[in-house]
Amino acid sequence: MIHGHIQISSPLHDIEIFVPKIRITLYFGTNYFGISFGTNFRSFQLKMQHLLTMPQKHLFLTQFRSTHMSSIEKTAYPRFPKRRKIKSTELSSSYSLRDDELKMIKLAAKTDKSRFNLAIQLKAFQRLGYFIDMDKIPSEISVHIRQSLKYHYRLTPGYSDNNKSIYRHRQKIREFLNVKRWGYDDVDGKKVHQGMKLAIQYAYVASQSMNNIPDIINAVIEQLVQASYELPSFYRLSRIVRHTRHSVNNKIFRETMERILASDQSEIFSNLLKLQDGTQRTLFNQLKNQPKRPSIKKFQKFLDHFQWLLSFGNVMHCLDGIAKVKIEQFAEEAHQLTADDLIEFGEAKRYTLIASLIYRSQANAKDALAVMFCRLIAIAHKQSKTELASKLNNSKEDTCTIVELFKNIMHDGQSIKEHNEFAKAFYQKIDDDGGFSLLTNKCDDILASHGDEYRIYLTDMIQKRRSLLFKILNALQLNSPTQDDKLILAMQYLLKHENRRAEFITEDIDLSFTTAFWNKQIMSSVDKTKANRRALESCVFEYVSKGLNSGDLYVKGARNYADYRAELLPWEECQEHLEAFCDEVGIANNAEDMMGNLKKTLTDKAQDVDKNYFNIPDFVINEEGRPVLKKYEPKPKSDHAEKIESLIRQRLPERSLLDILTNGHHHTGWAYEFGPITGTEAKLENAIEKYILTNFCYGTGLGPTQTAKHVRFEIEPRTLSRINKKHFTLNSLTKAITRVVNCLNEFPLLRAWGTGQRVAVDGTLEEIHDDNMIAEQHIRYGKKGGIAYRHIADNYIALFSTFIRCVE
Repeated sequence: MIHGHIQISSPLHDIEIFVPKIRITLYFGTNYFGISFGTNFRSFQLKMQHLLTMPQKHLFLTQFRSTHMSSIEKTAYPRFPKRRKIKSTELSSSYSLRDDELKMIKLAAKTDKSRFNLAIQLKAFQRLGYFIDMDKIPSEISVHIRQSLKYHYRLTPGYSDNNKSIYRHRQKIREFLNVKRWGYDDVDGKKVHQGMKLAIQYAYVASQSMNNIPDIINAVIEQLVQASYELPSFYRLSRIVRHTRHSVNNKIFRETMERILASDQSEIFSNLLKLQDGTQRTLFNQLKNQPKRPSIKKFQKFLDHFQWLLSFGNVMHCLDGIAKVKIEQFAEEAHQLTADDLIEFGEAKRYTLIASLIYRSQANAKDALAVMFCRLIAIAHKQSKTELASKLNNSKEDTCTIVELFKNIMHDGQSIKEHNEFAKAFYQKIDDDGGFSLLTNKCDDILASHGDEYRIYLTDMIQKRRSLLFKILNALQLNSPTQDDKLILAMQYLLKHENRRAEFITEDIDLSFTTAFWNKQIMSSVDKTKANRRALESCVFEYVSKGLNSGDLYVKGARNYADYRAELLPWEECQEHLEAFCDEVGIANNAEDMMGNLKKTLTDKAQDVDKNYFNIPDFVINEEGRPVLKKYEPKPKSDHAEKIESLIRQRLPERSLLDILTNGHHHTGWAYEFGPITGTEAKLENAIEKYILTNFCYGTGLGPTQTAKHVRFEIEPRTLSRINKKHFTLNSLTKAITRVVNCLNEFPLLRAWGTGQRVAVDGTLEEIHDDNMIAEQHIRYGKKGGIAYRHIADNYIALFSTFIRCVE
């Protein structure tokens, strides 16, 4: 809590608020006043009489704090744990004195107490990278060091008030560890703070590619440690990072605004924030629209939305030179704001946030169209398989008819000797069973349904969606990342002749990218110069879908379907880190040895599987030659296991979900990961409690209304909804999960389950909102939803998770 007072010399003059180490100034205009915190200035519209009627000239400021500060819990700034004791294993590994350290301590200090203090400061500095007061060092460390030095248990650490040896000890530690002091040094008669210069330099470089303050702080800490510098206080480091990022962002905002003004788009961006005629909504809200389920009606609506997004033109040239990470964070910040919030910002920042959101919305829309295209092809494959199964079932009766007809003809051939009479009988039986045409069609159906080649029906299924597929291809700009452009040329030919309805195409098209199956379907068996148009379109559509999924094709301006090569580092930069990377991963640093090792590893594993195949009853190869894992049958529990389980259940207290979440935060601090996207400290009262409650609200699916209604915590549903929108992101959720997993990984119980070196795949249907790109009816579960696809380690920790569509 910081106290201060306001001095008012005249009601219409500026007011200065005096707070220790902080200067706040109120600037008055004719119908407004502004508040200045150092270099920050923000104006508020306020009627003057509200200020003129203030009853006091000296007002006390309470509970003042800078809301721009970042919370230390969100960063990697080293500190001792507050909520747990240091384990004996950690004390032994990190706080035991080595021989060279003991030698230095004995030479630098004369008395036992002085050596004790020096040893404690040394180990604390090695752990933290900066010095702290002796009373803030955990007692476990002091006890461990005292025992290792074999001093009397009554010997206590600490320096007297007038004892200057603390400074000598700290300087000795710096010299011993070869660490540079954080502070001013004399350089050619001038006071120079080299550490601050480096910190600002590191923060400036990090701010070019990062926007989250905790991330920039972590980057600066890493660089200072590598440069062997003593770390400053967190407050000082946070101020350096905050001001540096502010300068970098302001420069980005100014340059972006200049490009926007030069392209005459400023008025277009401003109109996005204006209310539309007869409505209470702005066009800015439309930028946040997400694609829905790809039905024909909704597809056309989304296609109109996509064309509206493209009407803004290529906004990437306005964001040229800005790192993709910063653009993404600017866009996310804009997505969480309303039009009224953006109006309060300066023009430069406002236009930059809007441009970033437009760029991301355009990229997301292109990704959505690519997903729609691939999904339509996947549905066609699924329906083709269903059609094959139906044909196979229906062809049983036709097969019996054809076989019986053939048997009767064979019987007539044996009994009738005259050729003319046999011919008459033959034609009569053909006519009785429907004639040559009908029987030929039945034979074709029988031959087509024989086996498992369902793709013979794929052309018919794809042609049902021909119009949608062509609209998507016309909307997207597909390119090949390689010089092999045969598929692109074939696609461009089809787009140019989209309205053609002729059965055959006579133009020469390079089909070398197709397989033998599609070549047979496309090329006429009679005239090889003619290509079946419907089969050619279906073939190209399928290969475009495969290319998008494999990365052989990319969508210009997309995110997930963009050219992955554009994100790769130049090979010259990779070579600088190649040796260290290969050593860390454990692979050879040249192609020949690496491929040789990979082949040997694969061969050894294949031989091991072949050798132990018959010893694994749950793994079989079926009649079709496909490997199948049977459902695992759990082993029966022993009497001892059942007894242990019963004792655990008796001693394990029953807790509510909210209690579990709260206790989990107490031990891991997972709720510290949430907050404003800018990385600053939240302005909410009881923010941690509200973060835990919001996690419970949306994690259980209860929803804000029911949660506010049934919990004892007084909170409005709209507050929970607002916190979820503005303080929770996928990235922060991932970081919170990482904290919990890292804490869980310290328990010995996990090592009893497994080593974490083996991974299994798990897929579980999760019921999600129907009207989106992922939800699909699942045959086995009989429900609609998405598949939560996970890689689970043998110690039951999920290493990877994502959502995939059931159709896949």
